[in-house]
Amino acid sequence: MRLYVTDTGDYVDCNGETGQLSSVNKIIEDGNAGTLIAVAESLHERKYGDVAEVIDNRPDVKLVLIAGPSSSGKTTTSNRVAIQCRVSGLNPIVLGMDNYFVDRELTPKDENGKFDFECPGAVNMELLSSQMNALFAGKEVELRRYDFVNGKNVSSGKKVRMGEKDIIIMEGIHALNPIVTSLMDDSRLFKVYASTMTSLEDDTLTVRPEDFRLLRRILRDHRTRGIIPFNTIERWADVMAGEYKFIAPFKEEADMSFDTSLVYELSVLKCYLEPLLHSLEHNDEVHSEVERLLTILSHIRGVMPDVISTIPASSILREFIGGSLFEY
Repeated sequence: MRLYVTDTGDYVDCNGETGQLSSVNKIIEDGNAGTLIAVAESLHERKYGDVAEVIDNRPDVKLVLIAGPSSSGKTTTSNRVAIQCRVSGLNPIVLGMDNYFVDRELTPKDENGKFDFECPGAVNMELLSSQMNALFAGKEVELRRYDFVNGKNVSSGKKVRMGEKDIIIMEGIHALNPIVTSLMDDSRLFKVYASTMTSLEDDTLTVRPEDFRLLRRILRDHRTRGIIPFNTIERWADVMAGEYKFIAPFKEEADMSFDTSLVYELSVLKCYLEPLLHSLEHNDEVHSEVERLLTILSHIRGVMPDVISTIPASSILREFIGGSLFEY
């Protein structure tokens, strides 16, 4: 679809399509970055409302499952769908599927002998499904919480019994996997697949949807987890392999898909990541990938800090650059 930004007809293509980098750059160069942000965020708001409207029109639904690959913005999507559900008169409870991880010593290991937190076996499917089915049956359940420090699945102290307007919104990378959903009453489920889906290109370059997510993850890992970009990039191939194996095959199971791309986001990520990537010491193993990412960013027109300050606290981009309304 075309997203018109100015009254002179400037537009960008977005929403699962291929947009032109030159169009985005021109809008920013002409001083219309703030309007571009406002229009793109309004499009997201409308789409969150569309998801909530469909849920509201299915009164049997008690569990909304939101799946997507790494750095797709699942947590923000869950919270913003929840807000729109409140507008529709529903009472949502937002949960992360990682609260149902098995105790750490029971976590499957990969071929290198390391805990594999990306595989479905890392989640206690029986506990998750038994609790959800009990809630569907009108029983009271004490929800679970995962103690990441000690690697233990513990009681949260939060007891829930679902009323007519109550729903649970749960996000997780395996939320669409039949291993999870086959143990639950399918008539009570609504499934959403959320990921970046829009590409941007010019005459010499294509920025793929997975590039958006890698750039998001580099910044988030560095900002919140103290992980240097080299380590994030080194792990990315394994992350993508897990995505192809455990997530992508089941995206067709979704009742709705949600494009979490923001057409302006590379112009913001550039301001954070370009200096960071330039400052890295030489590393032969990932040097070519760093250079590729810097090439992408060199084609993007950045925005000024005062423009970044206009990004709403509820924006999916705030999950990665900081300043979000939500907790992660």
